[in-house]
Amino acid sequence: MGNLEKQVKEKSRAIPNNTNLALWAKSAGRCQICGKKLYENDKFGIEVNISQRAHIFAFSGKGPRYSEDTFDVHSIDNLMLLCYEDHHTIDNSPEQFPVDVLQRVKADFERKVESVIDTVRKKSSVIYYASSISEFDSSPKTKSELNRALLDANLFSDGNYFPIEIDNQHVSQDEQYFQTQMKALKKRMAIITASLEEAEVVSVFGLAPQPLLMYLGYLLNDETDIRVFQKFRGKEFGWSWLEEQQVNAFQVDRLFDYDNTKSAEVSEVNLIISVSAEIAIARINAVKSANIPTYVLRSAYQGLDAIRSEQDTNDFISTFRREAIEQIRQDFPQASIINLFPAMPASLPVRIGMNYLKNVDVEWRMYNHRGEDGFVCAVSIGSAKNSMETAPNNEVM
Repeated sequence: MGNLEKQVKEKSRAIPNNTNLALWAKSAGRCQICGKKLYENDKFGIEVNISQRAHIFAFSGKGPRYSEDTFDVHSIDNLMLLCYEDHHTIDNSPEQFPVDVLQRVKADFERKVESVIDTVRKKSSVIYYASSISEFDSSPKTKSELNRALLDANLFSDGNYFPIEIDNQHVSQDEQYFQTQMKALKKRMAIITASLEEAEVVSVFGLAPQPLLMYLGYLLNDETDIRVFQKFRGKEFGWSWLEEQQVNAFQVDRLFDYDNTKSAEVSEVNLIISVSAEIAIARINAVKSANIPTYVLRSAYQGLDAIRSEQDTNDFISTFRREAIEQIRQDFPQASIINLFPAMPASLPVRIGMNYLKNVDVEWRMYNHRGEDGFVCAVSIGSAKNSMETAPNNEVM
């Protein structure tokens, strides 16, 4: 008996657990030759492990395809996950299943598994934006919580996480607060832009005042594939969507008598967005003149969980664009400002900012509600100078 064979025989036949798990993952629990499921009995449909680990180069000199070269015979590159029948076949007919054939079969099968999974699940980079808001804790969330939401949305992390957390120095959320936050957000986004451009998907998790979330969406406007998530409260507090299908509906109403003979005289229009709660027109009239034409976009069901699925957000943004923005453009073609007064879940302002058409839309001004202090004009996008660094002069209730 040669020294090498003696050394091999002295080695344990036990395959490391991590290698077993990796082999199962690479083969998706199926035989790497015939594709048979190895986690259930095909006759009775019961769950059972019927897999076998086969060595391409044999463990010992008595086995098929043995090599005297020194290497780890228990490495994942030397192992295949097979059913009993195929394991028996390749070991009893080694002349028909030489090393190069089995290596090719193994590599082809694992590539197919990876290709199928990548088709179903796309790789995603993650933006987590947290700023000071009263209803949520803005501390960093664990990657596992974000990863769970990604998996539930048929995504998986590409390993790139971009936390954006800005110190809150202006708790009153006044003009200086929004100017400071916008500048910091723009600076941070400029740093990570190159990385985002290389991402297959960009997933956004945001907890911040709604005007800043809209601004984040505006900065992301040019990215091609962006998925926006939303935090839910309750027993299972997390980021995964509660429903797969659309469960809410949206409509836009005029709160004024339209007179097309006077449409050319209108320079600005109000758009109330009542999704998480109803905004009283009296609150708007305390900030803006009651003579300004006002539209309201509201949901059939209102509440903090009014947006329960990604399809809800898609339908909302479709209604926002088609029945609000385009209708305003048609009714008042000379209007140069649209004032947005929002009460909506956090995923929607990001989507609104993403929906801004930089060469088409007029200026949008988003107002922030400050409780007893009323609404303050916080963020403007698409102004005459197209400057996002400062908000217009604040108008407070």
